[in-house]
Amino acid sequence: MTVRTDEVETKGEVKYLGVTVDTKMTFWPHVHQTAQKAAERIASSSRLMGNTNGPRPGKRRLPMSTVNSILLYSAEIWADSLKTQKYCHAITTRGFGDVNLDVTQLLTGRGYFRRYLHNLNRVRTSNLTYCGHERDDAEHTFFECNRWTELRQRLEAVVEGITPDKIVRVMLHSTERWQLVATYTETILRRKNADGCLT
Repeated sequence: MTVRTDEVETKGEVKYLGVTVDTKMTFWPHVHQTAQKAAERIASSSRLMGNTNGPRPGKRRLPMSTVNSILLYSAEIWADSLKTQKYCHAITTRGFGDVNLDVTQLLTGRGYFRRYLHNLNRVRTSNLTYCGHERDDAEHTFFECNRWTELRQRLEAVVEGITPDKIVRVMLHSTERWQLVATYTETILRRKNADGCLT
């Protein structure tokens, strides 16, 4: 990459405040590096303890507390990547269900949402025109918005657990549930687009 007259080498990841951030924001390089660092710290601290009959419990707590601080540093930032990786594997190895544009928007939160479009400077505000909510994103659209309460209730009458944390698990339960959620998603996004609330 060239910045004016200078050549700048791009990299796939960068460390910021002790957290390794990759271009796709998966945080997996950070997880792997942290696990390796913790393993090395355990090995080095173990060599300081006597091998006869093993160290006392009080001494074992010292290296473990050190390792815990390494493993949990900034966990609130990257911990969700472990769940995401688990679900990504389950989705890619499933034997049913199509991942179309609508389902992709549900899973990624990117698409027909004013908050996402506002971040791309495609719309002036992230507020919804028909409900006035200040945050039009995937979570509000599919799980909270009053405009789609009737559709949501119909789905919940057949499928329990329609929450952001459980929706993927519900979809992976069976072909029928996958299709129910996909139809629910498609109906909302098409009506939302038809309403002109994305302009």
